[in-house]
Amino acid sequence: MPVKSAKKYLVIFRQICELIPSHLIPKLARKYGIKARTFTPSSHD
Repeated sequence: MPVKSAKKYLVIFRQICELIPSHLIPKLARKYGIKARTFTPSSHD
């Protein structure tokens, strides 16, 4: 995949992530057992 296309998909992914209310991210992470040692579920912002 060319770099230009990859950037386009990252922009789209970011826009989708912005639709998720920030208060739901930790709740969903707990519900589905998502754990991370070095970052929080919302640190991708």
